[in-house]
Amino acid sequence: SCHWVRSRSRSQFLWVVGNRRKFDIHGNVPVNTTELDLSHKEWEQGWYKNEVILLAAGIAGLFHDFGKANALFQDKLKGAAEKSEPYRHEWVSLRLFEAFVNGQSDSGWLQALATISDNGVNTEAKVIERLHKDHHGFQNPFVSMQPFARLVGWLIVSHHRLPLNNNKLPVDLPQMEQWLCRCFDAGWNSKNAQDIDNISAERVEGNWHFPQGTPFISTTWQAAAGDTAKRALNSLALLGEQNWFKQRFVSHMARLSLMLADHYYSSLEASESKVKWRDVNYKAFANTDRTNNNALKQQLDEHNIGVAKNAQRFISNLPALKETLPSLSGHRIFHKRAPEQYRWQDKAFNKALSIAKQTETQGFFGINMAST
Repeated sequence: SCHWVRSRSRSQFLWVVGNRRKFDIHGNVPVNTTELDLSHKEWEQGWYKNEVILLAAGIAGLFHDFGKANALFQDKLKGAAEKSEPYRHEWVSLRLFEAFVNGQSDSGWLQALATISDNGVNTEAKVIERLHKDHHGFQNPFVSMQPFARLVGWLIVSHHRLPLNNNKLPVDLPQMEQWLCRCFDAGWNSKNAQDIDNISAERVEGNWHFPQGTPFISTTWQAAAGDTAKRALNSLALLGEQNWFKQRFVSHMARLSLMLADHYYSSLEASESKVKWRDVNYKAFANTDRTNNNALKQQLDEHNIGVAKNAQRFISNLPALKETLPSLSGHRIFHKRAPEQYRWQDKAFNKALSIAKQTETQGFFGINMAST
């Protein structure tokens, strides 16, 4: 390009030799280029199930604390009720999700969720009408669910603790595969439910009463749920023939991510709450602020959305975790022998070295039994 130097601070662009389109309006042309591979095949190898993990945790996050809308829990947050309810909030959440799914196919209930903004109030009314209250008799919540709904239901009911048989009748270990769909009831999640006959009828009914409504009627929750459901409906893997509930890696990683997101979002300061996820007309809350005299903190619709979105964000980064975390490989101190009382560490280290190459193709699952 040819420039006429008018002064020390000004020049005039005159003409170019070559293809004019390669130059900008000032006569500049790039003399070098760089290229970045954005495919990240090293990250994505073997993570074709990541989308299903993300969707399962995301939808479970949207429903996981629905049960907190019950009258007893809301009164407890305000300091006006006992500390524990007959049925824990995650069990009530599971029952509300069961009533929403209503035995439909996975594509059926996802379609209903995708259009929830059109009829949230009517949906809630139908859910409350169908809601099974456990003091009225036994009804297994998982039997009528299709595989993906069953996975989401499992994540909802186990997002605090794994179920434990608190019933007086023992269960047989050889029949472990049948526990969930045969003998799984409220007693596996809510120990207080075992003493339901000694709890007042008014208190039990309060556990299934939702004075402020559920997040079904929140416009912000409806929008978030609709977006996630539409993404799920477009997932060929999710709606295929695969029984996702039996995919232990999927359920484990989804539960891990859901619990991490729940702990993270609950721990945020009140000032860090996402007001944009709140419907100003919805008045149920999820938790209180321990640093401010237990004042009400996160709105229930906001909390469910926040947990869902942070679970999805975490899962989106899982494939890159190994590549992006800093490592201490090759550090000299690792090769020093441990003192006599910690000699087991040398054995563990040597064992890890001996199988390191194999793990690149076979994977590795280890349990650290040390109290440290």
